[in-house]
Amino acid sequence: MARVPVKVTKNIQPPVAAGKYHRLICMTGKNKGTCYYIGDKRVLMGRSIKTDIQIYDGQASREHFELARVGEDYILTDLGSQNGVYVNDFKVSQHKLKNGDKVIVGSTVYKYSFLEVVPDLPSVYEEDKDEDEEEFEEEEKTKSNIKKKSSKKKKKDNKKVLIYGVLLIGLYIFLDEDSGNSKKAKNVVTTDSSSLIEKGEKQRLSYSGELDPDLKEKLEAYIHRGRREAREGNYIRALEEFTLARTLDPRNGSVAFYINRATQRLTESIKGIDEQAARFRSAKMYSSAHGKYCIILKMLEKYKDNRDLEVRYEQAEENAKEMSQKIGLDRDAINCK
Repeated sequence: MARVPVKVTKNIQPPVAAGKYHRLICMTGKNKGTCYYIGDKRVLMGRSIKTDIQIYDGQASREHFELARVGEDYILTDLGSQNGVYVNDFKVSQHKLKNGDKVIVGSTVYKYSFLEVVPDLPSVYEEDKDEDEEEFEEEEKTKSNIKKKSSKKKKKDNKKVLIYGVLLIGLYIFLDEDSGNSKKAKNVVTTDSSSLIEKGEKQRLSYSGELDPDLKEKLEAYIHRGRREAREGNYIRALEEFTLARTLDPRNGSVAFYINRATQRLTESIKGIDEQAARFRSAKMYSSAHGKYCIILKMLEKYKDNRDLEVRYEQAEENAKEMSQKIGLDRDAINCK
């Protein structure tokens, strides 16, 4: 019986049979939610119907890239595609896939996973959440708890205000009845009480953060997509989604938190690339160092005016110019393609 190069299923649950599995899950596009279990030494992916895994994306080439098995790993190789292949937001020509890698072709995203099912045990190996996902979710729970406590406190304070208002009304009525001016006192107190209640209601509404239902739905969608991108380590895309959310609700505390956290994570990623470039410089591999600085510049192009990222952009720009000069190119042109 011929070996099936790729097993296709809509069931995203891990397999129950013992063994080691290499899996791609389509995260976006026409085949969103489809799982591909790779079982051959060479798997071809592209727009052509003749490929092992067909990519339904207008930016995909007919034969876009291949996955070749080397030992227990799969090596992704771009087959000269027109629009290139990106892994975790970095354009690659060849890359050894690691658990959790995200492969991007055009607007289509695949997540690669390695799963191992242990024999004679009912439980199945599951991918651990990465630190970013745990931290994002933990921080969100904390934020949610703070909001709930704050909301309860506001309700309790408003209740106290109303109680005090009622007591005050009763006191004024009682005193004015004794003085024979109850009618006048009632009018005055009623006006004051209404003003007090109206003021409290206005204050409650001013802090409620209520949005038009359509805008609220868009806001939640941006936040959801941003959190998903952040969990997958795509902090540039996460920052884009959170920034769009901020345009809808500039004073939203959760959005501000997510923007700050995504910026921190992006800064850490850039720091790692900068350290790689520094090692290349020390080894006098100026062309490789130049390439790393260009990656940072491309990552931060949209955010060079961001206060937290501005310094990183300027440093990368200056370093790229210096490396251009080292390899005999025009210093001021930077020469990033």
